[in-house]
Amino acid sequence: MLQKESHSFQRIYSSSLDQKESDEGRVVATQKKDRVDSPDLVILDDDINLPKSKKRKVESDSSEEDCIVVAKSIPAHKTEDVHSSPLFYLTKVRGISDVFNRSAVGIKDILSPNMGDLVASAQFNYMFDIEWLLEQYPEEKRKAPLLIVHGCKGGELDSLRHESLAHPNLKLLQAKLEIFGTHHSKMMLLLYKEGLRVVIHTANLVQKDWDQKTQAVWISPMFYKHGKEEGDNTVSNTSFKVDLLEYLSTYSGSAMLEWQQRIK
Repeated sequence: MLQKESHSFQRIYSSSLDQKESDEGRVVATQKKDRVDSPDLVILDDDINLPKSKKRKVESDSSEEDCIVVAKSIPAHKTEDVHSSPLFYLTKVRGISDVFNRSAVGIKDILSPNMGDLVASAQFNYMFDIEWLLEQYPEEKRKAPLLIVHGCKGGELDSLRHESLAHPNLKLLQAKLEIFGTHHSKMMLLLYKEGLRVVIHTANLVQKDWDQKTQAVWISPMFYKHGKEEGDNTVSNTSFKVDLLEYLSTYSGSAMLEWQQRIK
């Protein structure tokens, strides 16, 4: 099913500590940041009022620039050149100036109809608030099939089951863990009429993690459906589809097999 496959993350900064001796003979450490150019990132050249303690200016053309951000919006789901848009974002933080949120995304942005016509989704995570999660979906998509992949046990599992009872479109899939294991995978599989996206992020699916905490989000380009002439064996140099399917194969259950077939 996947026609295009993702590129690996690129290193954004490399930092080194240079030591220099002051007039008084003390040795102090100064940090030097070397920016690595990346086609997925753009330099913010708007005039941002940084705190007075900041000495660097964002309009500077030097390699000492302090403010490197992703592009100003999530790539449209019909964008043909996926390399012209960023894949990596930070999340919006409530209570700070809009200027610092202009390139950030919230969970409603990720689940927005602008990303595609959603058919079904799978949410992998450690913590869930089912009612809050469903409210993040567009209203017309809240009854679409949703697979919850979790590692809950005991009382937590009972609570998750109880929360899910009122929503027949939800299925729960418990990850099989070692006795001391935890399920910290945080990923979304978003199936659209047009194709599929994979989202990998750092936030639990609870309100506080998407409110006033900075989280990281990687959003894949749209993986469009195969044409019949292409077959099922299209593999890129990154082997992204192969690796994703291998990871999903570690889960058991018919619900996960269904997702593997969709990806193939």
